[in-house]
Amino acid sequence: LISLSGMPDSTITYWRWEADKAASSHDIKLLVNRLHVNPGHGNQLSISGPGYLRVWEYNPNDHQLREHPCMLPLKQERQMQVMDHCWVLHSFMCAATEDGHVHLFQDADGQSHHESIDVRAQISKDEAGGPKAIEREEARQLQAIIGMVGPGLANEPPPVRL
Repeated sequence: LISLSGMPDSTITYWRWEADKAASSHDIKLLVNRLHVNPGHGNQLSISGPGYLRVWEYNPNDHQLREHPCMLPLKQERQMQVMDHCWVLHSFMCAATEDGHVHLFQDADGQSHHESIDVRAQISKDEAGGPKAIEREEARQLQAIIGMVGPGLANEPPPVRL
């Protein structure tokens, strides 16, 4: 069992369930709001919040929690507003940021791999030539013929914020 307390300490506590006591704890002292355990490695956890995204590992031999180095350059990590993150397929960590990017991380063979996908740009590209674009064009033509605003031309709600 792992817990994460709120500010001002933001303490991670790794509990020994069978002994009903804390095995290790560590203060982060930053605003963090998400904690996930790697489903493929129960001693590995990830923590995120505004300007923070890190992997931590519990060592059962010395009962210590250790923070892994940044997965991104520190300046870039501090500027990211991580909205949420999760583990995918036991070896990938996926983080969604406020600016509409999804970051995929994988640690394979001792090498860290990172890919960033601009989800908003991808959606705009897909909508520019797909069924949504055809629907908007048909609505414009209908408006030109009957002089009324048809479905799809009225102000559409803003895109969902990731």
